[in-house]
Amino acid sequence: MSKRSSSRLIRLGIIFAVVLVLEILVFNYRSLVTSGYKPVTPSDVSAGRGLRISGDEAEVISDTDKYIEINDINEKVHNIYLDISDTRANENEGKKGSSFERQNLKIILKLTDEANSEYFDTPDYRIIEGVERTKYIKLHTAGKTEKLRIELQKAVGDKLKIRNITLNAKVPFKFSFLRLIFTFFALFSLYCLRPGSSVYAIKYKGKAWQNATIAAFMAVNIAITSVAVLNNNQFISPGWDHHNQYNKLAEAFIKGQSYLDYTVPDSLKEMENPYDKKARDAMTEKTGEGYKWDTAYYNGKYYVYFGALPALLYYMPYKDNHNNKDLSNHVPVLINCYIIIVFTFLLSLSILKQKFPDTPFSVYLLLTQTMLSASGIIFMMHRPDLYNVPISMGVALTVAGLYMWISAYDTKYDYITKGKLCLGSLLMALVSASRPQLLMASFLAIPLFWNKTLKERKLFSKKYILDSVLVTVPYVIVAVLVMRYNFIRFGSVFDFGANYNLTTNDMTRRGFDLGRIPMGIGAYLLQPPKTMLKFPFINGTELWSNYMGMTISETMYGGVFGIFPISWLLLKLSEKNIREKIKGLLPFCVCSICFAVVIAVADTQMAGILYRYMSDFSLLILIPSVIMGFALSEKGNVYVNIASLLTLFMCVCLLFNTADFSLESTNPNFYYSISTLITFWM
Repeated sequence: MSKRSSSRLIRLGIIFAVVLVLEILVFNYRSLVTSGYKPVTPSDVSAGRGLRISGDEAEVISDTDKYIEINDINEKVHNIYLDISDTRANENEGKKGSSFERQNLKIILKLTDEANSEYFDTPDYRIIEGVERTKYIKLHTAGKTEKLRIELQKAVGDKLKIRNITLNAKVPFKFSFLRLIFTFFALFSLYCLRPGSSVYAIKYKGKAWQNATIAAFMAVNIAITSVAVLNNNQFISPGWDHHNQYNKLAEAFIKGQSYLDYTVPDSLKEMENPYDKKARDAMTEKTGEGYKWDTAYYNGKYYVYFGALPALLYYMPYKDNHNNKDLSNHVPVLINCYIIIVFTFLLSLSILKQKFPDTPFSVYLLLTQTMLSASGIIFMMHRPDLYNVPISMGVALTVAGLYMWISAYDTKYDYITKGKLCLGSLLMALVSASRPQLLMASFLAIPLFWNKTLKERKLFSKKYILDSVLVTVPYVIVAVLVMRYNFIRFGSVFDFGANYNLTTNDMTRRGFDLGRIPMGIGAYLLQPPKTMLKFPFINGTELWSNYMGMTISETMYGGVFGIFPISWLLLKLSEKNIREKIKGLLPFCVCSICFAVVIAVADTQMAGILYRYMSDFSLLILIPSVIMGFALSEKGNVYVNIASLLTLFMCVCLLFNTADFSLESTNPNFYYSISTLITFWM
């Protein structure tokens, strides 16, 4: 063994030894600290009037006074072990409304101590049936405790199994191989990413092991996405009728029509303004006739206002081959996510090879993974629903189209690959049939092909007529088809039908209001995250503004610049030497950022402030950020690594966020298993 190899093994051994010490002494410190505790089994236990206890079972009989009380403790209480669960926690595993929700037992602990003779409240707490560690609750009291109350957040009729209540319990030692592997990988990555390391010096040369590493990163991301989506039970078979629109649209296309086969009630047809939600609700209450929520209604017929391309590519072929069965929306979202993963790595690699060959290979992997994680794919994994079908397809087409365009030009031989040029234009044009807002990215062709068009005259000239045709014809064909589809439905080639949506507000009169622009830029781009001192460390932000009008908003977690530190690298664009470093990509970067702002404003004006819309423009900010990262890393820049790692940390926090349909509600066992591994000190 060479001296160099021996030195590397020694360093790996040191890293592993550090990780082992962390796992045993730090991550399991609660077990070490409690090893000397003397467990106490309470003897004076009573129940409130809202709870009936019989043996080891309890039943909630009232909405008030649903508690278990422990008296005459007179001990310093360091922790409490509560093994209490819903008696139905393990019935009908995984089905919505059954054990998935019942495994999550919410409680509030109330305590007294030497500083508080009366009860004081502690924060809400959740005991998860399948996660033993959640049953050990660390308490912080001032001296001895006389009494303790466990308030149960359960409904009347719910039954509980009370297996064990112990004060000052010994927390068992738990050696986590998952945490060990993750910690080792994290420390090893930090070691390799330092500018002085031998790994940092390795450049991409197209070697087999490098391509295999890229493929492995793709495979890991695909695996994680698959697990997240396929275990999200709420969206495998959702019970919301309006989420079945693409299946209905596919059936309409098979019949040769553009409208949906839904019967429109006469009361809706007779309404003066069917887009007024309160008026529609009043009509429904009066007549008993409902309407199709979140569906476009125009001239007495229902339509799908989402782009038609997913219906043509996914839903129609599925119905043709499966006896007209419906396709679940999570399948197209999952496939689109696969495409996003693969082409994000390829796009980034193409930029690296053409413009930044001196960038370390490890930095390429880090920056690309960061860009992918922050692209919006996490929300697609959270909610693989109807709304994310066209959005994910639009993003997939855009990232694939940009890759085709950028890789079409061979800088070494000054040659344009005609097939990639045409395919790139086709993919970018098809965005209009899926997510029209993202069509703005097509204008990136201007800075990309500026030199070839105006300086070198290799596009849009007689000599290069074929290249010109290959760029423009796909747009012409797709535009004709989309415009005809719009005209058939709404009598206008430019009307996609979104304004006829039967939703929370009248979008036909929404219009363009300058007052919404600051609100959209602030929420989508600038707002910082709302942090908290518990896993997953960030919480939803609220939309506070002085806009005195009607707007639509959902839970947000901060704007692109507020939550993803990698975007801060764009501040370096103000430095002249950095602008020279990015080697002709400055116009592309500036245009991409400007287009992102335009899309954010357009989304705000057309629909409102919704977290899923960040997928429309995030990549247009992240791609220039990665370009800046490549340029800065050619000479070694630790800030690129720090910004990337902080962004990845924020993405992990987003993955476990507590919004609607988060992992906390869809898979509490997995969520709290990870939570207890990370927040080992709790």
